[in-house]
Amino acid sequence: MLRCFSVEWRALRFEAQDLPTKGPSFRAEHRLIDIVDLVTFITNSYAQLGSASFKENLHSILKVQCNQLADFSTKNPTHVVPSTVSVASAILKMTELRIYRLALTDPSKRITHLVTQSNVTEFVLLNIDHLHPEPDATLRQLSLTPTTPVVACRETEFTMEVLLEMRNKRVTALPIVDGRGVMTGMMTVRHLKTLTPKTMSNLFLPITQFLSAIGATYVAGSLDMPLRDLLRVMVVNMYHHLFFLDDNGRVEGVITLSDLIRWCLAPTL
Repeated sequence: MLRCFSVEWRALRFEAQDLPTKGPSFRAEHRLIDIVDLVTFITNSYAQLGSASFKENLHSILKVQCNQLADFSTKNPTHVVPSTVSVASAILKMTELRIYRLALTDPSKRITHLVTQSNVTEFVLLNIDHLHPEPDATLRQLSLTPTTPVVACRETEFTMEVLLEMRNKRVTALPIVDGRGVMTGMMTVRHLKTLTPKTMSNLFLPITQFLSAIGATYVAGSLDMPLRDLLRVMVVNMYHHLFFLDDNGRVEGVITLSDLIRWCLAPTL
């Protein structure tokens, strides 16, 4: 975890030789699996088999060994670095490779910890006064704008269809909207962590029923929120995405952890 750091960031500038991209720190046996890999496998199976066959074979599908799924998703391949690498070097490598985690190894090349974008965002929040000249200015004042357009799904769609749309659009979260385009919920791949063998059938519920069954809630962003508050919302709620709404409740943009890390750290990396 990065929560204990309090540093002057400019002292941590990256030197390319600090972090090799080849060699023993990237040994082939280091392979990780996460929820994105699992969801990619499940949605690929659904797309290939079709709804009826997928339902019929779901229990067999879930018995596939996890070593077949490591790095299954191209969004989050395994990259391994020594645990002695500097914070700045690790963050820059994640930014350059557009990856969401790094595995840290001890001198025996055993994986001991993971550093994720969520860890980095918490680090930024705890050190924001050192990292940004105007942490209490609003996003509007800082000219920090959400990404558009945003992929959305109707609340009448079924959960597996929503997951399939997420796979096809290569996103890990999207807003759920009603017939008027007003946001009524948020679906992320991380919601599948709530499933158990007894509740796997929830995948075939309408998306609104699925979200209700797991007690999912969401928070929307505002351009008038200070940067510090935006970081706090992401860290406290463990969000990877925050959707922004217009005055009518329609989605007009999204901010991700990648955006926040770039905004706060780009000048120093």
